[in-house]
Amino acid sequence: MSGAFSFRLQALLDYKSALESGCRRDVAEAAKACQGAECRIAALHEELRAFEDVPDLRLRYLRAEYVEQKLDSEEAIFRDRQAAFQKATARLRGASQEKRALERLKQRHYALHAAAVARAEEAELEESNAQSAAAR
Repeated sequence: MSGAFSFRLQALLDYKSALESGCRRDVAEAAKACQGAECRIAALHEELRAFEDVPDLRLRYLRAEYVEQKLDSEEAIFRDRQAAFQKATARLRGASQEKRALERLKQRHYALHAAAVARAEEAELEESNAQSAAAR
């Protein structure tokens, strides 16, 4: 029983590892999209504050109305991107748990394999010792 260890579910473990990597990439992209939306919202708030000093009231209110509409739109985009980020994070959490479970199973199978190999080697050694003792 000195054969090499082979995990029967290795293909599944490889698939789960690739899936987890893809989920990590998705989370990073979603976080970047959220950050971009936050920057655009901050820029719009800054633009809104910049127009507070304009002396022409009509121009100030028209610009404020336009910026507030854009701000509402950007905030809706941010909420959508934040929801996508949360979904991607949940998918990553699930993929990581599944991969860890398979890795633990692989470790248990390897430990069982190593114990069986050790027992087989010990049995061979005892048999060899018994044969050499009988030959004397």
